[in-house]
Amino acid sequence: MLTRFTGYDTRFDAALRLARAGQYEWVDRTDIDSCHRVWFQLHEDLVATLGIDRLAEY
Repeated sequence: MLTRFTGYDTRFDAALRLARAGQYEWVDRTDIDSCHRVWFQLHEDLVATLGIDRLAEY
């Protein structure tokens, strides 16, 4: 496991627990560590780790 991926699981879990508790802003707000924000950052890390050039796809 690459250390750059450490913490995504706990950050996502924390946001998910808050959303399930009725604080729905933790699903998709971008100015807090929401589920969406954590997922987006993980996705960008995965793309970078795999060396994918997203501009080359177009």
